[in-house]
Amino acid sequence: MSKREEILDKATDRLRELTINELFDENANATGQLANSIKYIGIPQREGITEIALEMEDYGFVLDSGRGGATTKGSQPWQPKLVQWIRAKGIKPQPGVTIEQLSYAIYNSINRKGYKAKPFVDQAIGSFAAAFADEFAEATAEDIEIDLKKIKGID
Repeated sequence: MSKREEILDKATDRLRELTINELFDENANATGQLANSIKYIGIPQREGITEIALEMEDYGFVLDSGRGGATTKGSQPWQPKLVQWIRAKGIKPQPGVTIEQLSYAIYNSINRKGYKAKPFVDQAIGSFAAAFADEFAEATAEDIEIDLKKIKGID
């Protein structure tokens, strides 16, 4: 494993940790499901270039960027997630209202008004970039030096 690959492994682990910390700082982790789903992977693009991609529950991307109100009515694919969130938060509907009805009311409110972003990903990436820039540069320099020695036949 090259020095860059070692640093990339370390970096993706650290980036995951920072992202989860920011998620908790935004008070946006009711069930733990989103935090558990966060994963960064290195994807080689071309020689010497690796892209770091984020994988997580789909709603995490929406939570991170926020959302404006919708102009059309659609299906309620988020209702089961809202029911789960209501239960995790311990929210009790008013008498005569079921959790499903409350989740539908919340869904309709989000559709009308939207909601403010909780930019936990951008905040984590900003912290990460500042901390790891020097390590990536040093690892790349070491790998280049090793490659040049191999080309010249020097051990």
